[in-house]
Amino acid sequence: MLAILLLGLIFGIVINYFSVGFCGAVYCTTKKINSYGFRMFLISILIGGTGIFFLKTLSGAEANYVGVMGIDYALMIGAFIFGIGMMLSDGCILGVVRDLGNGYLDHIITFLFVIIGTLIGNVTYKSTWLPLKEHSLYVYFPETFGTIVGFILFILLVVFIYFEFYVWDKRNLGENCRLPKKSIIGGIILGIYMIVYQLITGLNIGISGAFPYFGAWATNLFGAHSEEWSFFQLESSQKIISGGMFKYETSILIIGIIIGSMITAILTKKFKIHKPESIKEVGGYAAGGLFMGYGACIAAGCNLSVFLSSAANLSLSAWVYLPFMMLGSILVIKVFKL
Repeated sequence: MLAILLLGLIFGIVINYFSVGFCGAVYCTTKKINSYGFRMFLISILIGGTGIFFLKTLSGAEANYVGVMGIDYALMIGAFIFGIGMMLSDGCILGVVRDLGNGYLDHIITFLFVIIGTLIGNVTYKSTWLPLKEHSLYVYFPETFGTIVGFILFILLVVFIYFEFYVWDKRNLGENCRLPKKSIIGGIILGIYMIVYQLITGLNIGISGAFPYFGAWATNLFGAHSEEWSFFQLESSQKIISGGMFKYETSILIIGIIIGSMITAILTKKFKIHKPESIKEVGGYAAGGLFMGYGACIAAGCNLSVFLSSAANLSLSAWVYLPFMMLGSILVIKVFKL
């Protein structure tokens, strides 16, 4: 667990120092401010994907499907709902966790409602959403198109999308569209981090999976028996609940991220206590958390796992998830005139 805590701490430092966040990336791109956030992500995907490709190639077929998600209607709908929630709460799940380390007490509301959203999602998952996954399409580039051709197609896809964002910036910013050095360095470090994380843990990085268990542990404190709930009947779920928060890797990772983010905020003198300023803000954080939690449950993850990490694992699903998540976010931006 110490290794996971350290990985979380490092990740928290990285994402806070380099301002890694999906909400800001979508907002700035939509409002024609810049697409620097997305371009940084694409650099990280290019580097992380290259390293992870070679890790998987050397590890053999057993490791190939780590981070590869299915393409189905549940993924698309979940991404859209998640995008709505992300913009309502002014932060994705990763951004919420990061900002807790920055002193944003208002995101405690978001955090709590993400938990509620994931629990509601789990209640409805089997009857409503699981049938949509019966014919999921799994596309792992090296397997579907061949090892070399698949890897080349992955590189070309990332470069093409990066070029499109560059053209977008050039059209809106003119000659000032050059990506800042800090964003380039951030993308490189983030890509290397994904490689190291997967090398050490054997897993793709993600944090939304911990939230229903946070709900289970919290309700158990008040006498509930969450281990009896229908959606926690898998042996793995039973083990996580009985083990508690400090024996579950993802919850430890989240704790590490918050601590790492706080260290960065303090060292850069950016730590500041933020509180909700109105009932409207409280409502936005609550609704956003609820939508994000529910959407993450349906899509089987948040932006970090289903987009960034899956893209670096050469899964086509990431590139299906992205536009639907953006559509949900853009809808909120347009409707609420953000």
